[in-house]
Amino acid sequence: MYPQITVDLRKFSHNVGVACAHCQTAGVTMELELRTGSACSPLAVAALAAGVDNIAVNSLPSLIELQGAGLQASYALLRPPLVGEMEMAVSHADCIYVSQLVTARRIGETALQAGKTKDLILMLDLTGGCAGESEGRVMHLVEDLLNMNGVSLLGLALAARGGDVAGKRAALERLVEIAEHVRVKFWVEMAVLNGGEPAYDVLLDEGSLPAGINRLRVGRQIFTGYDNDHDRPLSEMYTDVFALRTEIVDIDNADPRIVRCATGGLTIDRRQLRVADPAAEVLDVEDDCVKILLPAGGECGDYIEFTTDYRAFLTAVNAQSVEKRYI
Repeated sequence: MYPQITVDLRKFSHNVGVACAHCQTAGVTMELELRTGSACSPLAVAALAAGVDNIAVNSLPSLIELQGAGLQASYALLRPPLVGEMEMAVSHADCIYVSQLVTARRIGETALQAGKTKDLILMLDLTGGCAGESEGRVMHLVEDLLNMNGVSLLGLALAARGGDVAGKRAALERLVEIAEHVRVKFWVEMAVLNGGEPAYDVLLDEGSLPAGINRLRVGRQIFTGYDNDHDRPLSEMYTDVFALRTEIVDIDNADPRIVRCATGGLTIDRRQLRVADPAAEVLDVEDDCVKILLPAGGECGDYIEFTTDYRAFLTAVNAQSVEKRYI
């Protein structure tokens, strides 16, 4: 069946192991970020074998699937649970990332009804200068969470955002400063300061992290094996963990070098696709096809392999129209 996402579990596990080693050397805990929906079980098995103990997923069904498969780890829920998912989220997630008080209150109310207290991690956007969270608002959020029934504020986390390494380090330093202000004002020590993917970028570039950062949430770099900040492959990591395969379904009448491949209706920009064959070129992405120039031509039924960026990979791997294959 095509289109198809192929994931090489050996290469994925290798990259996970490399990232775990980097974090261990830096004295921090790694949390693997899996935003791959129902396709996450084989990835989680490979990651656990490579030394991961903490996994963050973006959907409650994924979390329940992993626990149901008997995969022992500490599981965090990245996405706020839907109203109808609250009871299951409180029951299954070890902790939940939140950024808004309304979500935290719903979690707290549900936890109280179940006779529980649920751990929360407050996700903060501290990048982008004035566009980031103001310290006054952050302290207000922290105070409300500390006084909220049914929840326990486990720590703070940095949201994944773009920018250069200097900007990411500045955001990490600000996260540490906020944690210190929380300690001084409320006499509460944050058990977790999660620098997220920005912290891993800083660690790879500079070899160190601001003192106080004790956890890294890593995903993109493991899947792509690529350093976006410097536009280069990451040392020791595979850059071909996954590939997108599609099938030629049409050949242009006027120019047989131009073929169309089925994409299953994926919403992907042509700039996110690169044909594995260096002689080929992506011309356009149409409603449910990608138009390609193949200098050597092709036949209907032939498959074409692409490399994609991380965002396109997530789009494909979460699409029901795309087959997932693990090798």
